[in-house]
Order: sequence, then C-alpha cells, then structure tokens
Amino acid sequence: MPKGTISVGIEIDSQSIRAAKIACGKSTAPGAMRMLLVEEITGTFTKDEEIIEGLGNLRQKLSIGSTDTVVTCVGGKQAYAAQLNFRKMPDDEMKTALKFEIRKNLSFDTAGATVEYQFLAEPPQKNDPAPVIVTAVANVLLQRTLRLFEKAGIPPTIVDVFPLVVANANWSATTAGNGAAEAVTVLHIGPDYSTLVIDGAAAPFYNRTIYFSAAELFGATAGEGLAAREIERRITGFTEEINRSITFYEGTYKAKTAAGPIMVTGTFCLPELLAKITQDIGLATSIITIPGIERPNAAQHSERFNIAITLGMRGCA
Repeated sequence: MPKGTISVGIEIDSQSIRAAKIACGKSTAPGAMRMLLVEEITGTFTKDEEIIEGLGNLRQKLSIGSTDTVVTCVGGKQAYAAQLNFRKMPDDEMKTALKFEIRKNLSFDTAGATVEYQFLAEPPQKNDPAPVIVTAVANVLLQRTLRLFEKAGIPPTIVDVFPLVVANANWSATTAGNGAAEAVTVLHIGPDYSTLVIDGAAAPFYNRTIYFSAAELFGATAGEGLAAREIERRITGFTEEINRSITFYEGTYKAKTAAGPIMVTGTFCLPELLAKITQDIGLATSIITIPGIERPNAAQHSERFNIAITLGMRGCA
C-alpha cells in the first residue's frame, strides 16, 4: 500500500499498551476513516525491555508494516503544553524566545528540551501577539521513546504531547467544538496519574497533571495495605484537585467553564469514581465517544481505546 494509507495509534502506560489500526480515507469527511483493528496488551510496562517486548508483540498482532504511519505520545512531568500570546518571529528566534518564556514553568531544563509551537490564529496586526500552543518535551524522554519503538521495529512518525491528545479526543467527539465561549473540562484517568484539560472554541487551553494512583485503589491489587479511611482520603484529595484546577482556570483566564458534564476517558473511568467526582464537584460526568469513524464492531467503542484512536486519526490528517 502507498505510505500513509494506514495509521496506527499507540498509547503506553504502566499496565497496558493499547493500539488502534485505522485505514485512512482520501478525505477527512465522516466515515472516510475505517477502523481495522484494536488491540490491548496487559502486563507491567515500566522497564525498557518490557516495553520493547510488548511493542514487538503488538507489531505482530496488528501486522504493522514498514509503510504504516505510527503515532504515539509522551506525558507526565517531562512533557509540557500551554497556550500563550506571542508575537510571530522567524522559527529559530521563536523557539529560543519560547524556551526563555516557559522555563519558569518547567520541571526540566529547557536547554535539554525539544520545543514546538503552532499558532491558533493570525495576529490582528502584523506585529501584534497571537494565541499559540507551545509544547516542550525533555530530550531524555523523547529519545527514550524513539529508541524503544525503533528497537521494536516500529519507529514512530509522530510523537505528540499527551495533554493535547486528551484535548483532541474531546474535539474529535465534537463536544468542545460547538462554538460555545465556555470551556469544556476533560479528564483522562490513567493508572498512575490523571490529566485534566480545559479547552473551548473561544477559551484558552489549560492542562494539569494530577498524581492520583487509580491503580492502587481500583486495580488488580486494589486497597492492599490501605485502610478504608486512607482510600477515602486519596479519592477526596483527587476530587479537590479537580475542583481547585477549575477554580484556578476561571480566576486566572477570566473564562467561565461549562456547567455541562466533565468529559472523561481513560482506563479507570469507573462508576464509583465518577460518582464521587459528581458528588464532590457538583458536575455530571460523560464518557467520551468518538464518532465519525467506521468501526467493524461495537466493542471498539470502549473508552479504553479513545487515546489510541485519537492518535491513529492524527496520523490520517
């Protein structure tokens, strides 16, 4: 097949590797993309050799070929994404200026980071600032990711930054893209940490990583060695951080968040946890469902694959 006709989105966390293989259409119209396969490999994926083996198994299961577009993402403390207002400059000057601007917000040194950017709109006047999304990834994390995929025989074409993937999953579901001024709150709940994103058609992009280990409380060894009071304390701390983030966003950006549901995705979108979020914050939750892509069976609608599907769709763009 010609290069680019097949896209494979791959998401990795400490407990599983998920992938979606998509046949790209000749247009971006609904139904132009077709889901071929989804696959999830479970286990422990914290060491390099475990990830390489898991990716190798995935390559065989999905028959990932050398001409397929492979898209993955990186997140956590060594990845950063934010929206700024900035004046357009030549590319080299722009990246240097952005590194200087964001350095105080990073937990890693900008000298050892890869910075990229994308303007969201044209400036009102030639030298006026305009909204721009800037991302930064520590080179040590980026190089490790590239090395692991290359050793597994599936070098990635695109490496995205996780908060943007979470935002894109929601935009793909057309919940944030309704033209409303109010920003939508999106929450990805993973095994080791959660990613909160607030974004809207006429509101600034914001994200935050919340270090809440859902796997310790709801995973295979849930609650081992933890008293009921400690479990309750951790969950309450989690919902307080979500509420604090929404309050911070509204106060800092002077932008109102939607009174509608918090859009959720991830492997730990469990009813009891979502009910607690609603109880403590006062907002309903709704699990993201990505339409506009033909699927061979209903099982592939699972929210577990939303990130992998979003990555796969990115490779078709």
